[in-house]
Amino acid sequence: MFHYYPLAERISEELEALEDAIVEDPECDALGRLHRLRRQLAVLRRVAWPQREAVSQLVREQTAFVSEPVRLYLRDTFDHVSQIVEMIDSAREMAVGLSELHLSTIGHRTNEVMKVLTLMSSIFIPLTFIAGIYGMNFDNMPELRSPVGYFAVLAVMVATALGMLAFFRRRGWVGGGRRAARS
Repeated sequence: MFHYYPLAERISEELEALEDAIVEDPECDALGRLHRLRRQLAVLRRVAWPQREAVSQLVREQTAFVSEPVRLYLRDTFDHVSQIVEMIDSAREMAVGLSELHLSTIGHRTNEVMKVLTLMSSIFIPLTFIAGIYGMNFDNMPELRSPVGYFAVLAVMVATALGMLAFFRRRGWVGGGRRAARS
């Protein structure tokens, strides 16, 4: 039974190191290592729990085969087994928490990428609309015959893009705008 202590402590230490790795670099192979540790904890619990119950039954029942000094030893053994089961349960909870931390960190990074892509789309969709309108083959468009029409449309497109960037910055979605400073 005493050989379980170093094993449970080693797994707990690995989980703590894994927590640091997940926070620093969520793209690492943390999920695979985490699942391996969770399987080890499940095996340990499957082994320790029946031993706890067996020792508990030996301590509680009065039999001629277990003398009082042995019963005292068994109580001590029961305490140790209970501590090991608690260590294993605590490590399992930590492993579940680390799984959730890993998934939430990956989700946060994905949300940041989606935010950038959405902002880029929000800027380019109106520009694509303007280019699409002026790319049609119509003769009655007033700016087509004007010598400054091309530059006027380009100026409108640049002003639209800059206006949207300014709006996004003011909302705190790009750079360090007002809302980002308040948050």
